[in-house]
Amino acid sequence: MTVIADKSKENYAKKLEKEKNFGKYSLKPISESAVFAYATAKVRMARVLTRVLKETPQQNPRLLIAPIGAGDDVAYVQHLSCDISGVDISEDALRALAPHKIKTYVGDMQRMDFFADNYFDIVAVPLFFHHFRRYGFDPFLKEINRVLKPGGRVVCLEPGCLYPLSWLFQCLKGILCPESDGVEGEGPFLPSKLLRAMARCGFKEIKFCGASFCHNRIPMAIGKIVNSVSRPFLDMCIIKYFCWLGIFCGKKE
Repeated sequence: MTVIADKSKENYAKKLEKEKNFGKYSLKPISESAVFAYATAKVRMARVLTRVLKETPQQNPRLLIAPIGAGDDVAYVQHLSCDISGVDISEDALRALAPHKIKTYVGDMQRMDFFADNYFDIVAVPLFFHHFRRYGFDPFLKEINRVLKPGGRVVCLEPGCLYPLSWLFQCLKGILCPESDGVEGEGPFLPSKLLRAMARCGFKEIKFCGASFCHNRIPMAIGKIVNSVSRPFLDMCIIKYFCWLGIFCGKKE
């Protein structure tokens, strides 16, 4: 058992090093269509956060963005609170963070020892778990649960593998863009995988809704049409699970 545990720790350490390097790659410019696609989903996520925060009695809730990267998500949430913190494993990404009144921390999201128990009202987790689909979600969710106040919320944004074009784009990415942005092991997953993990880790009132059906490799002109046509389906039972990016919400007891 000790050998297996040590091997697991070794694999995780290697994974973290790759994530640190991903911080450098994530600073590269992305296409106009990708900017549009991610912005659409993050605006939707911000709306969910706004709705969730209305249930929080705090006038200025403590908000954690984990991971924060180079701060791409700040613009979508900065109107929600004046007390925002961010954590990321990549020092390079944090150094590129534009000047904001945000407290930043370099660290592993599995061990955020620099935060006390029951500290945050809400934790936003944008595009993180799909990097660890082979490692498992529970250690991160347990740590998020620890730093959340009782009644606090976690809101995640992740890609799903039920999206009709998911496998096609994954194959094309490997064939046409083998050196493209990304990190080994990342990829979309079944929404139920994260939903079940959230339940195991003690979260209640777990909900899922679609964020976008417009993949980041779809040309922007077509993407606008996709967004317009698919908007009614983002909250529709069953169909919402086939979105490209989905939003997961949970509450700490």
